[in-house]
Amino acid sequence: MGVKRALIDVTPLRESAAFRWLWTGQTLSGVGSAFTTYAVMLQIYGVTRASLAVGVLGIARAVPAIGVGLLGGSVADAMDRRRLALASTDSQAAASGCPAAAGTLPPATRLSRTEPIAGMTPKLRSRARATEIELSGLSQ
Repeated sequence: MGVKRALIDVTPLRESAAFRWLWTGQTLSGVGSAFTTYAVMLQIYGVTRASLAVGVLGIARAVPAIGVGLLGGSVADAMDRRRLALASTDSQAAASGCPAAAGTLPPATRLSRTEPIAGMTPKLRSRARATEIELSGLSQ
């Protein structure tokens, strides 16, 4: 196997300005999401000084993400792609409002109510992105 076959094909990034913008936006969004996840974990540890609390938070984010990931694939195959893109984007927007709504909750219940929803948003976002790429014709 040659070196060229082992490397990532960057031809679409060179040839399509629209794909470059899409890829750059998705990359920045992913980096921002990773920083947010890290910041929340660090904040939980700073407040509680308990590794168990950080672990429970990780589970609270992972379980919904796995559930949405497993069920989302079969639902995505059965739905119209445009409707799926709209539903994914709407769900992501609604989930983004959860931290603001959490401000009205008592402090002890804020994270237990919002983190499972935050755990689902990457799955919703990835399904929406895949659909946007497919509908734009950039995947061909």
